[in-house]
Amino acid sequence: KTTASSKIIPQLYALMEEEELYKNPLLSRLDLATRLETSEGNISQIINQELNKSVIQFVNEYRIETAKKLLHDPVFHKYSVEAIGMEAGFKSKSAFYSAFKSNSGISPGAFRKLQKTS
Repeated sequence: KTTASSKIIPQLYALMEEEELYKNPLLSRLDLATRLETSEGNISQIINQELNKSVIQFVNEYRIETAKKLLHDPVFHKYSVEAIGMEAGFKSKSAFYSAFKSNSGISPGAFRKLQKTS
């Protein structure tokens, strides 16, 4: 049993880091399961057990890291915070704001201001 999960985690990271699947706002647990040739339940269980988070938390962490890079990037200063959230793969402004705030403790707008001053 451990062999299956120990194989899936690196594949999961590869899908996120190399293919940037998290940028698809419609990415579902089923999509991940299909790509990794396993069941949705198995994906959830492995991410829960191995990484101690839910599938959506796992995916949103990538989205938030991407959003942080974009908020920090001068090229993206002309983009609204909301546009950056969409670019990072969030479906809605509210989903972006709540995920960002729970991950970082501040709103994306406040984060951007801090970046500009530092």
